[in-house]
Amino acid sequence: MERIIPSVIITAAQELIAMYGNNLKYMGQYNKMDVYKFQFPDNTETGFPVLYLYDNSNDEILEISGFESFRILNEVKSTN
Repeated sequence: MERIIPSVIITAAQELIAMYGNNLKYMGQYNKMDVYKFQFPDNTETGFPVLYLYDNSNDEILEISGFESFRILNEVKSTN
């Protein structure tokens, strides 16, 4: 069963979605927040991942990139 992406995440990623399509993927949880990763097409996957951390208890979104995004992904993968 595929997870439904919250509309607030889609809105936050709108610029990337307009350029590359709706390629958001649920990755798991980090510090009680849902982690969504924007999946760039294979031929454009360079640089840092773009993550959206979503706290559904207050509709808060954090957009993360840079080295911190790798650390978060490693922690999410180690808990799944």
